[in-house]
Amino acid sequence: MTINLTDSKVLKNKTILLVEDDHFISKVYVKWLTLSGANVKIAFDGALGLKVLEESTVDLIILDLGMPGLNGYDTLLELKKNPKTKDIPVIVLSNTTLNENEDCFTDIKNAGVTDILQKYETSLEEIIKRVSAYFPKE
Repeated sequence: MTINLTDSKVLKNKTILLVEDDHFISKVYVKWLTLSGANVKIAFDGALGLKVLEESTVDLIILDLGMPGLNGYDTLLELKKNPKTKDIPVIVLSNTTLNENEDCFTDIKNAGVTDILQKYETSLEEIIKRVSAYFPKE
């Protein structure tokens, strides 16, 4: 399925929190999510992501695993412990591969992650498609 961002606004009225420490990658994801209609909040590490969630409500979280400070796995554990955030869908988007760290993927699945995507093999269009799948069509 091809997503035409200019016609569909598939994420209209959705707020996405992007927790990603790479500033270049963040800019690219923010641009695509915004073109898809989303309101995007950004945090460059897990602690800042948790702070954003104290101050606002989001519909979905895109979370990197490998970040300085509070990493993605520990951030996910904090999200799932908090009654306010435990039911927010979380998509892990990481460069870590299953072959590199199978235990990590088992742990994040057990912690309650909604979906796992690998940056290097997932197109921007596929990311938008996967994110939009969590919202009913209007």
